[in-house]
Amino acid sequence: LWVMPAGRRNSSYASKLGSIDWQDLYDEREGFLLMENLKRQWEKTLEPDYVLIDSRTGHTEVGGICTRQLPNTVVVMFIPNEQNLTGVSSVVDAIKEENESSRNRINIELVASNVPSLDDEHEILRKMMRKFERRLVSSERKPLRSHFTTINRYDSMHLLDQTVFISERPRSRLAKQYRTLLRKIVAHNLDDREAALRVISQRFPHPSRRDRFAATDFEQFESLDDHQTVQDILNRHPNDAEIFHMVGQLYKGKGELDEAEFFFSRASKLGEINKDSKIAKYQLELYETQANLGNHDAVTEDVLNLLSNELKGPELRQAIGLLIKVDENPPAELFSHGALSNLSVEDIESVAWQLSTSRAWQKFGADILEKADRTVAFEAIENDVDLVLLCIGAQRYDFVLDAIQLDEMLNENEISSCFNYAMAKWAYDSEPDRNLFRHVIEIDALEPLSAGANYEQCLSIAAFLADEKELAKSRLEKARALADDFILQAFSCWRYLLVNRNDFISDLDEVYGLINGKELLPQFMRQ
Repeated sequence: LWVMPAGRRNSSYASKLGSIDWQDLYDEREGFLLMENLKRQWEKTLEPDYVLIDSRTGHTEVGGICTRQLPNTVVVMFIPNEQNLTGVSSVVDAIKEENESSRNRINIELVASNVPSLDDEHEILRKMMRKFERRLVSSERKPLRSHFTTINRYDSMHLLDQTVFISERPRSRLAKQYRTLLRKIVAHNLDDREAALRVISQRFPHPSRRDRFAATDFEQFESLDDHQTVQDILNRHPNDAEIFHMVGQLYKGKGELDEAEFFFSRASKLGEINKDSKIAKYQLELYETQANLGNHDAVTEDVLNLLSNELKGPELRQAIGLLIKVDENPPAELFSHGALSNLSVEDIESVAWQLSTSRAWQKFGADILEKADRTVAFEAIENDVDLVLLCIGAQRYDFVLDAIQLDEMLNENEISSCFNYAMAKWAYDSEPDRNLFRHVIEIDALEPLSAGANYEQCLSIAAFLADEKELAKSRLEKARALADDFILQAFSCWRYLLVNRNDFISDLDEVYGLINGKELLPQFMRQ
């Protein structure tokens, strides 16, 4: 019998209590009661996180105690052969029968161990594992994860040392396989915070759990009996801010914003009480959800208050992005905040696309770039098209012309850089450089890109200024047709802003007028 003390599960420490005379604990009539008393004694005197009991297999009284009366989870280890299949089947059947008659469900982890690490050219192992699966795994059980853990035979003389091998050799294959088994065992214990976080995070889509999600990514959350599981986790961890925050993310991803707001609000309150270092993260999630519910005025005030806490890095960027979302103009109070002095070129670069939702925000971003180190700012502008769009929209044409090296740009034949440079130069010189616009048309002829409404709009303007009127008209009609696919917003090079479909169509109408002889300048030049 090995006991892992509370708080020491991630260490290599465990204490061996020695052998137990099971006959002293077992009574055929009152055995279950005795076992429950034993478990309560452990909880009271030892307060362990986990108790690991190593038992031999077989149809014995001890086997029954270790597989049906004491455990929450049984790890059934076997070598995948016919003899073990017969023996393991009876053990698993007995556990399943116990589950049907008992309120306390016993979890089963099936582990194929001591598996040879050899080529299975005759598919001996695969066929045998299929037999184990058909015999041991219920047909109604969905393959949400592997039914089996495999631990290969591992030949190493170090196994003879008096050390815990997987602690001494943490990068070995054997250590990795046992860690996989550990994670599966821990996942059954929702009282374990690590397990609770992992169970919730498994409802998030892959490959990255830090990405922004679409509602369709969370279908698994609704298709399983997950609501009950999540509620069970919350009941077990009522004061854990991070767990409430993660549950809020699940509901937010499903589009259930009212529920998400409740969980984010709870996470924020718990974060304040516990002085959690992630409190700003929880609050920003809450404010963003409230913004999505339309409560913009309160969100602006709350975010400005949060900025007083000297946010930095991703949280500062998220706060600025949230202000952009709820207000077309930078709040006057923003300029009096010390957080403004912490804004870097990198911060502006990360929200550059959002800044192009309004002219005022574009100018706000351009002012930050102007205050920054010139070399750093120009390098960022040269390498980030979103910053180029921002600078042109803010009428800082000199930033674009100074940052982009004309000769290098022409040699690289990068169409977006060439078009934006030509537009900036047109605005700066007050007349278009028709050779630059002809170069744009030549690049498109050599390597046409996948058509989008904005792309066709740009090519229409470039074709007109390159004296190819008919081409300009045809590209404009393509832009008009593609505008029907707009869902929310798209970028218009006529305004150098993100616009809705109606504004984009209005811009196309003005481009049409330009092509047909009207004396018009793009809107971004007319401010």
